[in-house]
Amino acid sequence: MSLNKLNIENNKFLAFDLHVDTLQRVLDENVDLATHSQIGHLDIPRMRQGGVVAQFFSIWVNPKQFPKEKAVDRSWKLIDALKKQLSQHPDKMQLATCAKDIEDAIKTGHIAAGMGIEGGHSINGSIELLEAFFQEGVRYMTLTWSNSNEICGSSSDSGREQGLTKFGQEVVKLMNKLGMMVDISHVSDQAFYDVLDLTTYPVIASHSNLRRICSHPRNLTDDMLRDLAKQGGVCCINFYPAFLDDNYYQINSNLGARLSVALSQVREIYAHDARKRSQAENQVCAIEFGKLPKVSYKKVVDHIEQAVEIAGIDHVGLGSDYDGIGAVPVGLEDISKLQIIAKELSQRGFDSESIKKIFFGNVMRVFSLVSQPFN
Repeated sequence: MSLNKLNIENNKFLAFDLHVDTLQRVLDENVDLATHSQIGHLDIPRMRQGGVVAQFFSIWVNPKQFPKEKAVDRSWKLIDALKKQLSQHPDKMQLATCAKDIEDAIKTGHIAAGMGIEGGHSINGSIELLEAFFQEGVRYMTLTWSNSNEICGSSSDSGREQGLTKFGQEVVKLMNKLGMMVDISHVSDQAFYDVLDLTTYPVIASHSNLRRICSHPRNLTDDMLRDLAKQGGVCCINFYPAFLDDNYYQINSNLGARLSVALSQVREIYAHDARKRSQAENQVCAIEFGKLPKVSYKKVVDHIEQAVEIAGIDHVGLGSDYDGIGAVPVGLEDISKLQIIAKELSQRGFDSESIKKIFFGNVMRVFSLVSQPFN
């Protein structure tokens, strides 16, 4: 879709958010996306308030809670949870498996809903499962999460020096062949470069930030951003304060052990009640994260602004990570607040065409290129 055809509706820039974890709430807490809620970060009414017209939902599975085959089963349940929402609300939201689906959804006033697997452990070392997930509508896969797996090393564990494995090379090649976006958020630095050397299509960082601002190893270096841009990819900025602000990251790191103990206790108490376990986990996280310093929404815009300086205006997007983060920036409490980013970008000198690219066009360009064989 040409950027010239995009409208600013009711003074809102149309938005394409590449990453949220809301399906956990849908599956475990029986959340109805059509109902406006004060809980969590996202539902259809709040997406409309924020100008969101295209939203990718993460298929994320905790590898410790759901190892091996259980991760596969949990992934299918999350997919089914979204499909159920789509069937219940066909007047509000429709599945998007290619760029044309998103264009059609916008024309008819629907929200386009896509799916991305977060963490290659969900395919459990099976190339056949990767293809099966694609056939069900999954259109990107984050090669790993905070755990290294059969595909590659993670930036967040002892495998951070490990690049793509032989199996990982097969995975990337098949994703290119199928028309599935390769997501390098969470991967080790070596795996990042291995992917860029191998892929024949632009890749995405669905929810990653800048290491120059915040030293978290999940974030990208300046060189990585430049190389991602040279290859045609897009980096979508994450809203989690621990990836935005270095002071918050350092203090937050010290909370890890205490939070781990508290969450383990909750999971033991509610081992057989997924809904109560999820609610209790959220409560524990809210208490602990409430002790941390506040980070402004302007920090999100700092990352966007500097990413544009490094990579260029065509290579930056939005990947909020809503409902997958235990804290949010002040001013971006949920997805309904999204337009505050556009306002701040405008105040910093970004024109409307540039904001349209960041909010929608850049991600749409990559999705169009990768999904082209199936359009």
